[in-house]
Amino acid sequence: MPSVPFSSSNQKNSGLIIIFGQSGSGKTALLHKWAEQYGYPYLTIGSLVSRKTMGSSPAERPHAVQREFQQAIEEAEGDVVLCDNPELLFASELALDPLPLLRQAARRKKVVVAWSGSYESSSLTYAEPGHDEYRSYSHTDIRDINLYSVHEAKAL
Repeated sequence: MPSVPFSSSNQKNSGLIIIFGQSGSGKTALLHKWAEQYGYPYLTIGSLVSRKTMGSSPAERPHAVQREFQQAIEEAEGDVVLCDNPELLFASELALDPLPLLRQAARRKKVVVAWSGSYESSSLTYAEPGHDEYRSYSHTDIRDINLYSVHEAKAL
């Protein structure tokens, strides 16, 4: 099976790859295409993790979400995992910081995440300012992460 387009030696050290773009820009379609073309597992994070953590109490839920997310990545076959719909990780009631959680998941495998946001002025954002899930990460937070706009990723 051929390697995924972004496995070249010009990658940064991190196994985390973020494909960013606004809602409706084609991130999901692209991940589906790569899953089909390369045989990589495709995980819909929000529904997968929420289904497994529904019985958790509000106090236990943040830990349960972290645990189930990590377990889903570890149990996925192969060295590359495609992750779509990660909005649960950004839910304000969980008070999680998604970027370190994603980094942790990418320690043993390449984790490709569809990220609803943008990269401008050396800052990676998720959602829009004022939205409950809004996050902004500076260039120091993302220095070792591979970032591609959905348009750049389509050209790979």
